[in-house]
Amino acid sequence: MPGVPSGRGCEACRRQKKKCDQTKPICSRCSRLNIPCIGSGQRRYKFKDQMVVWSDSSARRTTTTTTMTRWDTRDVPRSPQNEMTTATTAMATLLNMSDVRYEVIYYGEFLKDLPRRLGSNAVLDASVMAFTQGYSSIHTHRPSPEALSSYVHALKTLRFTLEDPAKTRTAETLCGIYLIMICQSWLGKQDDNYVSHGEAMAHLLSMAVTQDWQGGFLKEMLLTFSVPVILESTFNPRIKIEPWFSIFCDKYFPPRPSKASPFPSLMFRNLASMPQFIRSPEQHVFEIEATYTAMRADMSRLRELLNETSTKLFPTPDAPDPGILAMRTLTRYQAAYGILMALGIMLNRILSEFDPDDANLAADGVYIFDEMMILACEAARHRPLGSAYMPLCLASAWGATTDPMKKAQAMAILEEYQKDFSEANWLAGGVWLSKKFDSLRRKLGPEGVSGRVIGV
Repeated sequence: MPGVPSGRGCEACRRQKKKCDQTKPICSRCSRLNIPCIGSGQRRYKFKDQMVVWSDSSARRTTTTTTMTRWDTRDVPRSPQNEMTTATTAMATLLNMSDVRYEVIYYGEFLKDLPRRLGSNAVLDASVMAFTQGYSSIHTHRPSPEALSSYVHALKTLRFTLEDPAKTRTAETLCGIYLIMICQSWLGKQDDNYVSHGEAMAHLLSMAVTQDWQGGFLKEMLLTFSVPVILESTFNPRIKIEPWFSIFCDKYFPPRPSKASPFPSLMFRNLASMPQFIRSPEQHVFEIEATYTAMRADMSRLRELLNETSTKLFPTPDAPDPGILAMRTLTRYQAAYGILMALGIMLNRILSEFDPDDANLAADGVYIFDEMMILACEAARHRPLGSAYMPLCLASAWGATTDPMKKAQAMAILEEYQKDFSEANWLAGGVWLSKKFDSLRRKLGPEGVSGRVIGV
């Protein structure tokens, strides 16, 4: 009869006709294959073809005549499910991922608020569909036809929406563009006119300055967009963050006392000074020295905190998994430490060019580089998403060091990380930095300008 219950296994196991153990939140097979586990435990119904026999009662007196009537299952209403509910369920599943290697929260805590915002904006809806479909490419490194189709649909929806200025200037559209850019990096879709994520987000943030957006979700989203823009702008001269960036900071991130942050050098406004320091170091020598001093102090505190956390979570080599919350804390500390060292090693190289005879600066540069390599090895077990910040750090270390052996060491580890996202050209940033530092050396001459650095 119609409506006979079928199995309750997840979609992935059902497609492959494998037995699903329905373990929550992820079944054993999906956990082993590192793929999304969707629909486990849900009751489904299958419809069977039925044969209904109609008899002619008047004819039954002389001879029995039967007529076979076949039900057309196409006329039977389908279960109450559509693309939107599928996308919402898939997004919620990804947000509940319990493996830091594949946590999409890496792309921003504000993503947790997306499921309840679906259905209000066509670009956001299409981008979430592309995001959930393209997620499997992180595991397979080969985009599925469904992922490519959803990505193309999201692009078409975006182009149509951009024709309406009112729809373009919404936070949901901005968020949708961000998700499309993430899909682009997963699917490896680039061309000769490729625009980096930082460039695109810088343009979007400049648009946000003119809007009157309010609320925690919006602020968290804008902060998420701003950090990669700042970091990439340090070695991508095509990203112009002034004059709109100052207005943006005043509007969404007003000044606050340095004591309000445990690591002052990582405060948003301090990070925003880095592009100026790298592009025009001669005009900011004393500021660079003060910032570098603060960074070195924060590096020491972060390393101590990282050591304490690692010892607590892994007291012995065979210690059990401490759980997702603890691992999130560890990876966040690692990310902060890595980014801080990436910025610090760049400032160290600049100050060394101004004072090439400073033995302390030389020793600092070697120490930061070695620490970066150690961190890269420690964080490798969290690839690809849990350590996605590392290629930028390695490119910075490669560009800042002048030691050929150290360059080769950084390159070898960077090439290993590069396998996660083969289309990303991280080394290009390191090459630009190296040329920038070499140009500063030629400009200052072999003796540098040591008196300007030490304040004489």
